[in-house]
Amino acid sequence: MIGDNPESDIAGANKAGWTSILVRSGVFDPNAATSKDGNDAENPATHVVANMKEAVDLILRLENQKKSS
Repeated sequence: MIGDNPESDIAGANKAGWTSILVRSGVFDPNAATSKDGNDAENPATHVVANMKEAVDLILRLENQKKSS
């Protein structure tokens, strides 16, 4: 699950047992996050990225696939 809202997107993914990717854009406020890596303290994501491109690149790496140019 990819999302920018820790309270809904990430919490829902975590509750379902899915891998969660928090995108630091949109709803997410990196200044309000309390953990060291900018992740949300109450609903931490499995991974944290800066934008959707980084999220897609991460998924491709995690799935061991080559990126297409």
